Amino acid sequence: MYVSPIQKGYQKKLVNLALKKAGSERRLSLFVGIPKGSLYNYKAEHRNLSESRARCIVDFLQMDYHEIETYWIICKLPLNWGRVKGGKNCILSKKAAGTFEESIKLLKTISSKRMKEWHDNMKKSDFQKYHCIQYERFKKIATYTLKTSKGEFVRNNLEKLIADHLFFLGIDYSYEKYAVLHNY
Repeated sequence: MYVSPIQKGYQKKLVNLALKKAGSERRLSLFVGIPKGSLYNYKAEHRNLSESRARCIVDFLQMDYHEIETYWIICKLPLNWGRVKGGKNCILSKKAAGTFEESIKLLKTISSKRMKEWHDNMKKSDFQKYHCIQYERFKKIATYTLKTSKGEFVRNNLEKLIADHLFFLGIDYSYEKYAVLHNY
């Protein structure tokens, strides 16, 4: 998705046409699914329309988007355009004020608390699903680099040696099969 900076005046014109057709900002908001505050900012040209929201308004007006794209839109920018610089400036100002480390510590504490609550809630509410999620996460963390004769990837030489030996003997096996756990 992209931000579409429209030539000065045209974004306001586009939103005003849609407002005129809808009758009010509230009704336009309902028709196009864009919050009233955002519509106000687009009309005042305080913010640029994203491509998807511009398409919603153009569809509501029953206009051809390609015509607007050709004549009104200056260029297409990534959705996070302008935010990277603001984020960097925020970090620099916090470092200058000496509050950066404190902010990071606070974020880590909040995140840790939230994750502990999530783990506790998942264990209580859906024990099976919780362990399936954890199992899949564990498999993504480990590095499976060695390939067995059966075509499976394993983590180390011992696992590869055992898997190859079982395959050679014709013994059917499952590598790291998920074990069903019961909540006791």
